[in-house]
Amino acid sequence: MFEDAHDNMVFTDPETGDQLIFHRKTWLYIIFGILTHYLRYTDDYAEKIINESFLCSKEELNFHSVGMLCHDEEYHWAMLLVHGDNYWNHGFNIELPDDYYDWMDSYIKNNNLKLNICD
Repeated sequence: MFEDAHDNMVFTDPETGDQLIFHRKTWLYIIFGILTHYLRYTDDYAEKIINESFLCSKEELNFHSVGMLCHDEEYHWAMLLVHGDNYWNHGFNIELPDDYYDWMDSYIKNNNLKLNICD
């Protein structure tokens, strides 16, 4: 699953030299977990949606685009993927589920994922 994705991707700001480490594999797996746990999608369907989406785009990532991906919760990206832009204006809740952080901590631990999406 998500064969082209990996963690520890280093991006450098060409203007400042600042570096950002993006854990893309972890990011995609958490979005997958959200789709299967909260939206009750099957594993196959969740994987298909992610693999065919902008989340797995072959477009070149850079320091600024990765910063944007890391800015929002993975829950937001999952909802955006499924319900589209401005999903919160179409009857879908923008608030995180009450158990979200507990679920995510457990999911990260159980799947041996990185603790942070960006370092």
